[in-house]
Amino acid sequence: MTNETSVTPGSRRRVGRAWATMAVTASLAASALVAPSPANALPIPALPQIPQMPLLPTNGSLGTVDGGDNGSGPGGTPPIDPGIPSATLPYLTGARVSYTGNLERMAAATSDAGLKARINDLLKTPVAQWVGGDGVPEVTRLVAEGTAKNAVPVIALYHIPNRDLGSHSGGGAANGTEYKQWIDRVSGAIGPARAVIVLEPDALPQTLELSNTQQQERVDLLAYALTKLSSNAGTTTYLDVGTAGWRTPTDTSNLMKRIAAKGANITHVSANVSNFKPTAATEKYIGDIATAYGKPLKGMVDTSRNGGNVTNGEWCNPMAQRLGQLVDDTFNPSTAMEQVFVKTPGESDGVCGVSTKAAGVFDDALLLLQLGLAEAQARTAPDARRNASAPR
Repeated sequence: MTNETSVTPGSRRRVGRAWATMAVTASLAASALVAPSPANALPIPALPQIPQMPLLPTNGSLGTVDGGDNGSGPGGTPPIDPGIPSATLPYLTGARVSYTGNLERMAAATSDAGLKARINDLLKTPVAQWVGGDGVPEVTRLVAEGTAKNAVPVIALYHIPNRDLGSHSGGGAANGTEYKQWIDRVSGAIGPARAVIVLEPDALPQTLELSNTQQQERVDLLAYALTKLSSNAGTTTYLDVGTAGWRTPTDTSNLMKRIAAKGANITHVSANVSNFKPTAATEKYIGDIATAYGKPLKGMVDTSRNGGNVTNGEWCNPMAQRLGQLVDDTFNPSTAMEQVFVKTPGESDGVCGVSTKAAGVFDDALLLLQLGLAEAQARTAPDARRNASAPR
């Protein structure tokens, strides 16, 4: 069963890394805890009220519910995929068990009604489950739970060889053969059930940093995964295309064309996974990719951390991050642009930025920062990034 430290959705951006290592200190009113916390937990005292931070909407989404056109954007609305049921279903909540447990622990450990309300809304907000090499039983659990609740799980597959180029979230399958066998097992575990897949965050844009031989292998593996997963009638697979400003739409579409030349049919793409770009900029990026690719694409935007104003290319636990907004908490196969929390709120990118936790570990202080309920202060600290690694 996959846990927080076996698969970590760290998003690696190799531009504009002009930032210093920080640590978060919460400036909060003091009071006693009402429940014990584990060793890595931040004590949760009663918090001062912050008038500028409204409570979350009752539908479980974060921030103000957008009543607009849901970002159909420049790509237009392509037809519903063959074989994909047209019914709109809610996304599955509570999919990430360890995350849910941490939220419940934090809620129990504070006497502040405002924080409790925010955490309770997060508990009703769907979050993707990340799955690596040991996660096939987790896929089985998720689709069974989704079927029982008439809901759609969001599953981020994260096991490509040379994953994250060996950085904080390095790991993945040992070779291409092992990866294809793993994809076969994942596809078999899903079967005819409804599932939304985010395929290998960052793997496509990182292709250009690999050797020619490794590039060919990655293109082949992504094509194989897309073809295999699309053979399941109820599976919608979003190929991750990175983040606006990382690769150009032309470079991204050229990589996609190489995958399509292997026989894969690319109809859906995800972007901004674990990153901080505004939703509008990300939707434009997807639309520009569709134009360069020469066919309409349905998109998915990870809005989990784009509610702040992160600048200067920061990507690893930046101080300015805040939880973003969701239009709704349902999956509609006919919608051109979906918004989902792919990155887990409160989960560290690694020992960098404003977090002292390893990649994939839940950080209480980071969640408070993302909620706007803690004041982060920078202080000089040794750069421990080179010593941080995610278990393979």
